[in-house]
Amino acid sequence: RIFPNPTDCVVQVEYELDGNMPVRIYGSDGRLALTTNLQFIENQTILDLSDLPAGLYVVEGLDTNGGRLFSEKVVKL
Repeated sequence: RIFPNPTDCVVQVEYELDGNMPVRIYGSDGRLALTTNLQFIENQTILDLSDLPAGLYVVEGLDTNGGRLFSEKVVKL
């Protein structure tokens, strides 16, 4: 779960994980906009989207082998 959505810069990400997760963020055109690692503590973390322009994005959480664990759309205002 990612919220608030839409957002102006920062979202909270909740996922059943304690530890690191690689994340890819794609623009509405399908191009990779950002790759980062998130550190989950007690199943939650913060994702900063402030460096991205306004638009629709797809956030994909990946396992350590690159397989997709979740995919969710986020609107940045």
